[in-house]
Amino acid sequence: MDGPIKVYYFISRFLDSDIPTISSNFKEFLVKDGMIEMLIMFITQNFPESIRDEIKEHQLKQQQESNQSKLLEQPSSLSSSLDNESSNTTIPSIEVISNKNNKLETTIGLMKSYKVMNLFLHPSPPFISLVKEKLPVIISSLFEIFENENINSDGSNRSLPNIHHFSKVMSSLFYQYTFDFLNELSEIDKKTQKMYFQILVENIHHTTIQDLFIIIAKRASASVSEYQTSNPIETKKIQKTLQKSKVFNIISSFFTLQQLPNSNNIINSSNNGFVNKNISSDNLNGANTTNINTNNNNNNKNNNNNNNNNNNNNNNNNNNNNNNNNNNNNNNKNNNNNNNNNSNNNSNNDNNPNNNNIQYKQIKKEKYLLMMEGITEFINKCIEQLDIHGPDVGFTISSFQNKEFFDTLIRLMTNDSPKTKDSFVHRKQCLSIISTFCKQSNEYTKKNRFQQEKESIFSPSGSPSSWLLYLTTNHLQNICKILVDVGNDPNQKQHLGSYRIDMLSLLVDVIKAKSTFKRKQPNQPYLSVELWYFLIDWFFQFNNIYQSKFFSLLRELFIQQHLPSIKHFCTFHLTRFISFYMSNDDEVESRGVVLLILNYIRIAATQFPQNHFFVTFLKSNDQWNKLQQLLISDTLKLYTPNLVGDNSMELICFGSEFAKSIGFVDEEEMQAKESKKLVLVDEFQTSGNSSEVGPPVISAEEIAQIEKELLKEEESNQKKKKKNNQKKKK
Repeated sequence: MDGPIKVYYFISRFLDSDIPTISSNFKEFLVKDGMIEMLIMFITQNFPESIRDEIKEHQLKQQQESNQSKLLEQPSSLSSSLDNESSNTTIPSIEVISNKNNKLETTIGLMKSYKVMNLFLHPSPPFISLVKEKLPVIISSLFEIFENENINSDGSNRSLPNIHHFSKVMSSLFYQYTFDFLNELSEIDKKTQKMYFQILVENIHHTTIQDLFIIIAKRASASVSEYQTSNPIETKKIQKTLQKSKVFNIISSFFTLQQLPNSNNIINSSNNGFVNKNISSDNLNGANTTNINTNNNNNNKNNNNNNNNNNNNNNNNNNNNNNNNNNNNNNNKNNNNNNNNNSNNNSNNDNNPNNNNIQYKQIKKEKYLLMMEGITEFINKCIEQLDIHGPDVGFTISSFQNKEFFDTLIRLMTNDSPKTKDSFVHRKQCLSIISTFCKQSNEYTKKNRFQQEKESIFSPSGSPSSWLLYLTTNHLQNICKILVDVGNDPNQKQHLGSYRIDMLSLLVDVIKAKSTFKRKQPNQPYLSVELWYFLIDWFFQFNNIYQSKFFSLLRELFIQQHLPSIKHFCTFHLTRFISFYMSNDDEVESRGVVLLILNYIRIAATQFPQNHFFVTFLKSNDQWNKLQQLLISDTLKLYTPNLVGDNSMELICFGSEFAKSIGFVDEEEMQAKESKKLVLVDEFQTSGNSSEVGPPVISAEEIAQIEKELLKEEESNQKKKKKNNQKKKK
C-alpha cells in the first residue's frame, strides 16, 4: 500500500470518531508535508487517481462480502426453493452495484466533510496555531474544489464537493485571521494563474460564496455599526486591502462591460470598470457579440454546412462499404470490424475541431450566464444588507454606490445594439438592480421621518439623497425610451412579460417621486406621445395585471394635476375608453377596469377648479355627457344594489367608501393618521429608553406665544440700548 493511501485511511479512521479533535500529537502529524492537504481533500473531494481507484476496489470488496453474508444468513428451509429459483434469479449488474456504492460513499463522504468543517469552526488551540502557520497551503488546497467541480461538469462519476462546507471554512478563516486571509486571497494561484478573489468571482453563482462576500463587505463597511471594532484603524486596514485587490471593481466591471479582467490586467480603480468599449468574443466567453457583420456570419455558416454535408456523405459511403465487406466475413471478423469502425468513428469525432469548439462555447456560455445571475444576486444583497439607499452612501469602497455605476445600468438598458436573447437577459438583470436601489431608498425614507422633508427641499438640486430621486431628476426620459423600445421590439409584442410590468412599475414610482418636490418645476410632459399610444394599446391587449398598473399611473397623474398629461389623455385617448365601454357587454373582462377608470375621472372632475381645462373639456364633450348617466346607473347597480333613491348618489361620490377604494383619500384623515403614527413612534422611543426623558410635545399655539414673548424681549432690549446710548452722548 502506497504512502498517500495509508495517509488517507489514517485520516479517514480519525474522522470516523464522533467528535474528532486535533491534539498536540495529531498536530505534529499534520505539520508534515501533504498531511493538511489530505485533510482538506475530504471537503474538496479532489483525491489523487490512486486513492480513487483504491476507494472503488474497497467498495466492490465490501459489496461482495455483504452479499455473501446475506446468503449465509438465510434459513436452511429456503435452500431448496432457492435452488429451484436459481435459474430465474438475476445477478445485479456492475452498474447497479456501483450506483449503490456511490450513494453510500456520498453520505459517508458528506459526514466526513462536515467533520472537517467543524474542525475549522470550533478549533482546538493546537489547530489554531497550525492553521496560522499553514494558511497559504490551506487556502490553495481549498480552492482545488473548483477544479473538481469543473471535472464533474464533464460527466465523471466523482462525488460532488460541498460548496457549503467550503464557504463555512472560508468565513471562519476570515473571522480568525482577517488580514492574513485577505492578503492571501489577493495572491495569484499557481495552478490557474488567477487571483483567488477572481476565482471566487467566477463561481459567485453559488449563494454561499455570495454570503462570504457579504460577510467581508459588512466587516469592511464603515456604515454598519454592529461590525465596527473598538479600533477603527483595523477597519481602514481591511478597506485598504480590499481596494488593493480591486475585487469589487472586478465584479462591477464584469457586469457592466461583460468582461472579466485578468489578474495581470485588472481595471484601474479610477475607471471603476465603466468604460465605453466594444466587447470581443473572447471577452464574452462564448456569449453573443455586437460588432460582427451578419453577412460574414451567414457566409461562414453556409460554407460550414456545405462542408459538413460533404463529409457526412463520404462517411456514409465508407460505412456502406464496410458493411458490405463485413457481410462476407465470419462472426469473429465481424466483431473485429465493428470494433475498428467504432474506433474510427470515435477518432473522427475527436479530430473534428467544430464539435469541440461548439461544446467549449456552450460550456463557456453557460458559465457566463451563471456568473451574470450570481453577480446580480450579490449586488442586490449588497444594496439591501449594506443599506445603499442613495448615491455615495453605504459601501464606500465599492463602485455600487457610485452614480457612474447607476448611469451605466441605464445606458445598458437603452443601448441601441441588436436585441439578442443574451442582451435581453442582461437588461432584465440591470432592471432588477435598479428596482432594488429604488426599493431600498423608499424603505429608508419610510424609516426616517425627516428624510422625505429633506429630499423635498434639496431635490432636484443636483445632489439628491436617494436613488429614486436621482432616477427621477436624471433618467425619466430614458425610462420612457426603454418602454418605447419594448413596444417596438417584435419579440415582445405578443406576450406581456415581467420586464414590461417591472418597467411600468418603475415609471409609476418615478412619477410618484415627482410629487414630493416642493420647488417649482417647468410644466413639461412626463411621457412622450409615442409612449402614450403604446400604453393605451397595451391596456386593451393584455390582462388585469397590466391594467391595474396603468390605472395606478393614470391616478398618479391626476393626483398631481399634471396639466400636459391630463390634456393629452383627454384629447387623444379618453374617447377610446368611452367607446369601448358603451360598445361592449358586461361579459368582457376589461369592461370592469374601464368602469373604475371612468368613475375616477368623474369623481376627479369634482375636485378640480371649475375653470380648469379638465372640467371644461368634460362639460363640452358630447360623448362624455351621453356616457355619464349610464356610468352612474351601472356603478349603483354593481356597488349599491340594495339602495335606490335620491341619496344613493352620495354612495359613489367623493368621500364615500367607493371613492376611497379607487384611490381618493381625504387629506385631513391622512394627516390625522400620520400625526398618530408620529406620536406612537415618539412614545415607543421614549419607553424603550427609560433612563432618557423625551422632549415635551409643544402645540402650535404654545410655539406662537413663545415667539411673541421673545419678540417683546428683543424690542425692550433694543429700547434700553437706545436710552443708554443717548445718556452717554449727553
